[in-house]
Order: sequence, then C-alpha cells, then structure tokens
Amino acid sequence: MKVHSADLNGTRYAVYTLVMESDLWPLKRDRNQRIFQNQRLPDIIKTVLGEYGVNVEDRLAGDYRTWEYCVQYQESSYDFISRLMELEGIYFFFRHDAEQHTLVMFDAPQQHKPFSGYETIPYHATASGGSTDEEGIGAWSIAEQVTPGIYSLDDYDFRKPNAWMFHARQNPSSPQPGKIDYYEWPGRFVEHSHGEFYARIRQEEWQAEHQRIDAKATSTGIVPGCTFTLTQPPFASDADDYLILSALYHFEENTYASGGGESNHTVWLTVIPSATQFRSAQRTAWPRTHGPQTAKVVGPQGESIWTDKYGRVKVKFHWDRHAKGDDTSSCWVRVSSAWAGQGFGGVQIPRVNDEVVIDFINGDPDRPMVTGRVYNESSMPPWALPAAATQMGFMTRSKDGTKDNASYLFFEDKLGSEKLDMHAEKDMKISVENDMVVTVHGNRITEIKKEQKDAVTGNATFDYKAQRTTTVDKLETKIFKEGEKTSITNGRVLDITSGGDKITVKGDKTTIVDGNEEHHVTSKITENYDGGQDTTIASGGMKVNVNGGNWEQNVNDGTIHIYSPNEIKLTSGTSITMEAPAAQFKPKLHSLSVTAFNESVTGHNLSVTGLSETVTVNNVSFSGISSSLGIMSNSANLATSSIKVKDWSKTLFKAEINSVNVTREGIKIFYSVTNIINSALHIIT
Repeated sequence: MKVHSADLNGTRYAVYTLVMESDLWPLKRDRNQRIFQNQRLPDIIKTVLGEYGVNVEDRLAGDYRTWEYCVQYQESSYDFISRLMELEGIYFFFRHDAEQHTLVMFDAPQQHKPFSGYETIPYHATASGGSTDEEGIGAWSIAEQVTPGIYSLDDYDFRKPNAWMFHARQNPSSPQPGKIDYYEWPGRFVEHSHGEFYARIRQEEWQAEHQRIDAKATSTGIVPGCTFTLTQPPFASDADDYLILSALYHFEENTYASGGGESNHTVWLTVIPSATQFRSAQRTAWPRTHGPQTAKVVGPQGESIWTDKYGRVKVKFHWDRHAKGDDTSSCWVRVSSAWAGQGFGGVQIPRVNDEVVIDFINGDPDRPMVTGRVYNESSMPPWALPAAATQMGFMTRSKDGTKDNASYLFFEDKLGSEKLDMHAEKDMKISVENDMVVTVHGNRITEIKKEQKDAVTGNATFDYKAQRTTTVDKLETKIFKEGEKTSITNGRVLDITSGGDKITVKGDKTTIVDGNEEHHVTSKITENYDGGQDTTIASGGMKVNVNGGNWEQNVNDGTIHIYSPNEIKLTSGTSITMEAPAAQFKPKLHSLSVTAFNESVTGHNLSVTGLSETVTVNNVSFSGISSSLGIMSNSANLATSSIKVKDWSKTLFKAEINSVNVTREGIKIFYSVTNIINSALHIIT
C-alpha cells in the first residue's frame, strides 16, 4: 500500500494506492536451485504451487511427456513454472470464490465456461466508451498482428545421433505462410513426437496473437478465463463467443467529498474468439549457466563405480541442498573424453566421490556434461607434489581396493633420471597386429615368478652377440614336431651331473664328426641293435683296447664274417681257442702259417686248404669222432714236437701234396697222394 497527498477542488486529501496480488505473489519473490527427475510437467507445477499453499484445479486434457531431468536454476518459482508452461502450451486463470482463490490450468478452448450471470454481454457505444448506467461493452477495437509464416525447430539426441529430429509447421494466419521462417535451436526435446508437439504449440501461439480485440466495458462480470457471447455487435461478423484473456479494472469513488462527482468504474479487456486455441507466448527467459562448475560423483551405497553403457555418471551439485548424495541426485551425466570415436577412443569413468568439472550444453542447466576432473584435499594426486613435479602419468585404483591396489603408467622427466614405469595390478595383455620392435640399449631383466608360455606361429630367430646362460632348476621339455637343426660354430660342452641321459630316435640317425670323437664311460656301456649294425671306417683304421676284463662278441643267430684284403692277425699272450663242430681255413694266398706253443683244434670236421700251409707248434693234437686232416698243397711243412691222432680207427689222414717234410728228424714223404687208413703212423722225435 502506498499513501500520497492530492489536491481536489482546493482540498488536500490523503490518497491510498493498494496493489492487490494473487496467491502467486510469494512465488515471484523467492529464488531457488533444485532438480526434478522423471516427472510430468503438470506434476512439477502442482508440487511448486503446493509448497506455497496455492489451490490448483487441473483441467488439462493433453498428454504430457515425462521430464527425465528438469532444473530450477537461479530463478523464482514463478519464472520456473511459467517458462515450462509456456513451452508446453499450458496456461492458467484464477477462479475467485468467497473463501479461496483457485488456480485453474487449461490447455483446450472447450474447458472455459462463462461467469455466472454474464453469459452474454451487450455492446452499446458511448461517447467515451466508459461509464454508463447499463453494464456492457462500449468500445470494440480489432487488432491484427503479422506473425511468422513457419516455425521450425531441431535438436540432437546422442542416443540417436543419426535420427532426423527436424520439424517445421506453417502458420495459416500469416499473410505469407512459409516466407518468414522462425528457426529455433535447441528445441528442448529428444523424442520425435515431442518436437512435433512443440511445433504445433508455437503455431497455435501465433494464431492466438494474430487477431485480438481490445475492448472497454462497464460490466463487472468480466473475468479472465471466462467466456461470453457478444450481443448487439457493432458488426454482424463480430457476433461470436469470446474468451477473456485479461482484464484491468478501474474503480473511482468520490461521493463523500464536498462537491464530489459520481462513482465511476471502467474495465479494459482483451479477448479472442473462444474457438481459437490460446497458447501463452514464450516470454519468460530460460535460465543460462555462466561458466563451468564442479560437482561430486555419487552412486548407490557401497558402490565405488557407478555408470551406464555410455560411460555416464551421477553427480551431486554443490548447490543442490535437497540431494541425498546417492544415485538419485541427478540424471545420468555424459562424460567428456580426450578421444571418443566409433568403437575407439579413451574411457576414464569418474569414480564415486571424485570431484568433476561440469559444463552445460548451450548453457542449459537441464543438459550437464562432465568436461574434466580436479583434485581436492580429500582426493589428492597419486604422488606427492611438488616433490614429484617431474612425474606425470596415470594411476588407476582397483575397485573396492586400497591405495596399494593400482595399475599405473608414469613418466619421470627429471634430467638424468628419465624413466617410464608401468605396473599391472593383476594381468597384462599386449596385442600387436603386425610387427613389434623392442630395442634396449642397456640391460634387460625379465622376472617371471610363475609360468611362461610362448607361442610363435611363424619362424623364430634368437641372435645373441655375447654369452648366453640358461638355468633350469627342474625338468625341461622340448618338443620338435618337424625336426631340429643346431649349428655350433666353436664347440659344445654338455655336462650332465646326475640323472643320466636318454635319447630316443624313432627314425634314422646320422652322426657326422669331421674330427676326432672320444667317448669316456666310467661304467658299463650296453648297446642293443634290433635291426643290425653297419660300421664303415674310411681311413685311419680301428682300434679297440680292453684294459680290464674280457672282450666277448656273441652272434646268437647268424654268422661272423671278418674280411680284409690284407693281413688278419690274432695275437694272444697265452692261447687261442676255437670251438666249433666244423672249421675251415680257405686261404686264397700261397701260405697259411699258424705259430703257437700249444694249438688245440676240436671239432667234427677240420679242413685246411691252401697253396701253402705252414703250421709251427710244439704240439698238434687231433681228436674227434671222425677226424680228418687233409693237406692239399704244393708244399706242406709240419714243424712240431708231436702229432697225435687219438683214434686212428676213425681218422683219415690225407695229404695231397707234392712234398711233406717233418723237419725234426729229417723224415720226408714225397708222394702225390698219401692215405693212411686204419693204420698207425708214428713219427717219434
């Protein structure tokens, strides 16, 4: 209320000015920042109005979208609900009753009704268009406004990046439909049907603005939001039903003053045909953010990482005093990445309790986005600063782990101590599609505390320029499926300390030694050949020395064949014993010489055949079931102390020689054929 003085007919009066406000007055004086999630706009409006005790009547007939995220941001509650209603085509009027005032929400013409007693209002012109003893309308002025010919809008939804979101709708009330294009971005929608709905709302808004009637009346039953029928119109075409959009009341009472005039009241009103769909113009500014702000990442109780398939997170803004600090504190907020491509790029999901930098697309508080992360006193850098200011890199944290459970990659840039340090808390996998080259100019140390498996599909080459040492504490197994080739340029030493050595060759084996080969066995050698043995000595001869024990060769099923184009010599320090059922000596040369102290030949049949045979022994003895001594030679010399035949009855002594000499006694037998059968021949020396 305002009070001021005024002079009227020479008398000073106190003038009281009283401004009456609706129940919405408190909503125009507050200021708030809060978040509404997963609610329809009518429900949000009712919540805000209910906080101030405003009675609401819902006459809405339309189907309204559910807002996933809607923010009241640094604005009054009145501006907040006004801009939302203007966007979606909801408007309201008050119904004033004796005991209360009720805000009625509308969205269709047929929902409006006349004010009781004022279903019709007549038109009667007056000179001033003002006061008259009869209620009615005294001035009627039709005004037309040029509005754009087409409304178009568009938006973008990252969940449907290639979707066509554009909508355009012509305004039939425009003098040149389609010529004046009003394009709006963003359209504040993510569903195609919502964009179509908003385009229709804007078209209906322009149609309601195109033609309006301003009138002046004395009727006190003119109430905004109500309809009436105009009677006695100034023109026949004006006879219609009209919706009252606004009314301004002027009441003047001065009858108590000396010489005062009559009471006067005037109503200025604006109407449109009641069949015209009314929509409020978008006059309330949409709030805009100014620069980035920070928030804290949140999630359900017990979760250290909370995200969805897009890598989005939930946050709690520092200004949000109503948030619980869990996954209900905000919508899913997209996270910016240094590199984001189609199935490639970088992923770094902010963890719960991290402080992140938030910016807003087009400055719209309904569209937040994480653009960065910052440290604070509770979330410090992974290494001490500024002492480690030369270090940079990345360190992760195992989910639900401690500060000691982390993988990291960091660089040390201190001059002279440059280093790259990489650590995997558990497993590490490196995949290279083509070539990989690793060059280490110094030393390389690899320590594997469990198993190692190397699989090479192609060839493998290892080139060691210096000495190589391999130590295997336990069994080493090598499997070569297609052979092995080992080339040693400068000798090899194989030292098997214990456990023995076993080589199994399923096929052929060839060993080539260009120099000498020496085998030293401190114990016994056992060789088994299931399929025979061929030994070829090209040159240099062969020598077998047995320094202790016997030398024995057994052929259990076969023959022994010793061949030499040259001399074969058997030498014994004591005796040579040959035991066989039969023995034959067939020298192809001119002489056979046997020299020994004692020679014993035992067998069923003994045959010595040659051009020249010489037997020089101290004692020659023949014994057997049927013994035969045949000497068929040009010359046979027997030099012995005694020749004994134990059983002449079964012995054949046959000499087919030109000459037989027994040198001890000078006995000579010169016969071509000498047969002694069943007789006795004694030569006693």
